[in-house]
Amino acid sequence: MVEKAFCVVWGHESEVLTAMTYDVRDDRIRVAPVGLTKAISQKLLRNSSQIARVMDLYGDYQGEGDVAATKTEEGAVVDVFRVHDIVSRNAFGPGGQFGEEGARNASTGLWIWAAYINHSCIANAKKEYVGDLMVLRALGAIKKGEEIFHSYDESADYEARQKALLTTWGFECGCALCAAERTDDDKLRRKRQTLANDADDFVNTTHWTNAKRIAIAKAQRFARDIDATYDDKKYDGVPRLASARVREWLAKATPLK
Repeated sequence: MVEKAFCVVWGHESEVLTAMTYDVRDDRIRVAPVGLTKAISQKLLRNSSQIARVMDLYGDYQGEGDVAATKTEEGAVVDVFRVHDIVSRNAFGPGGQFGEEGARNASTGLWIWAAYINHSCIANAKKEYVGDLMVLRALGAIKKGEEIFHSYDESADYEARQKALLTTWGFECGCALCAAERTDDDKLRRKRQTLANDADDFVNTTHWTNAKRIAIAKAQRFARDIDATYDDKKYDGVPRLASARVREWLAKATPLK
């Protein structure tokens, strides 16, 4: 599936603005792309025929009064509070186009059709970006009637992933991977993440092109040590995210002949 963004605010544009917001409903402080909220609200005011499409997306705040109203005699009606909630739950970061990005100037956008796709840490589709186009690719055969999932957060760190999902999207994941990781001992999870961090440092500093045998052996050791922290029976048929990057490096460094 390929979808053009309904609206994107790029990190190099003057409209970009990220702010800390406090939500009295759940007593949480969140980072919100308020620049995108403003841009979408202004776009809807200029094109009221698109209001219903955006307002149909999931948000915690459903509005007050006649929430279905999109127009009055004075012009278009846009509930900015609903837009804020919808953006908070449905926006994604396509990455920077020019220069470096940070927390204060992160590029963000809204893809309406993609927003209906739910999360799973065991995704059957993966999103990529080409400018403001989101390209959703199947990771394998998807049967007719089978739900499509992609990962909202791809961190291999169980605690970090759950915190991000709860804070940004308001839910805890209960997929087979999270169910298995949840039963792991805290000490074991910390050991796994330490090994994964070391492996990531190796991948970031050692290019796979023309990798020497000593580098390949080191990568194999990382993958073996990380996978040893997974119980084979409990993780049968479940991806092992912590070793995914170093195994991808190995696949490139040692192609099949």
